[in-house]
Amino acid sequence: MWDGPNMKFTNITADEKIRIVIEDGFKIHDGHPTFNKTYTDPVPATEFAAELIKHTYRKPWSLPDMPA
Repeated sequence: MWDGPNMKFTNITADEKIRIVIEDGFKIHDGHPTFNKTYTDPVPATEFAAELIKHTYRKPWSLPDMPA
């Protein structure tokens, strides 16, 4: 759940982890689908959400400051 005025998610606990699918393998064997997904290593969900909200860019890339 998103708390807009405070710019944070309110339903993520400190012990939750998130994994992202980096490869979605799909094959059909004898008419039956099989799935072979490759995931990233688990990362803390709170850190991942914070990065989505305020992205840190690699040096020397950056965005200009927002106008006042």
